[in-house]
Parts: sequence; structure tokens; C-alpha cells
Amino acid sequence: MRRWERAVVETLCGACPRLIPINEPMQLIKLPGVRRELKRCHECAQGDPPPDLPLIEVRSRFTKRMAPLRKAIPREWMPYRED
Repeated sequence: MRRWERAVVETLCGACPRLIPINEPMQLIKLPGVRRELKRCHECAQGDPPPDLPLIEVRSRFTKRMAPLRKAIPREWMPYRED
């Protein structure tokens, strides 16, 4: 089964090394017996995306960067460091 959706996060195309940006149409292919869906950019997909494909609202949790983990680790837990 093939269906069109807009990318919620930056995704790699499964047929070429192209990066599918957020809110860009991509084709999802579901094969019987396979759990994950194959992703195709609009150039590698069969057919064109539907013209009435709605835009998605990009939420900040997808675009916000997390703080580095090393700030959360106390120095007492690193006895091998010599400061």
C-alpha cells in the first residue's frame, strides 16, 4: 500500500541519499510482513503527491536541541580524570 504524508522530522529517502526536509511530501510504502514503512522522496516515488496534502504544524520539541549530557554528570563520578 502506498500513501503520501508530509515529513514530521528530517528523514532520509530510502532510494537515494537525499534528505527529505520537514513539511516536504514523501511517499510511504507498506509491504506485507514488514513492520517499518519505506520512505521515498517525491522524485523517487511513483506518481506525484496529491495537491491537497495538508501542511503540518512543526512543534518546538522536534526542532529544539537538548543540552549536552556531560553537564549533568557530577565530577565525583570520574575518578580517572586528573584536574
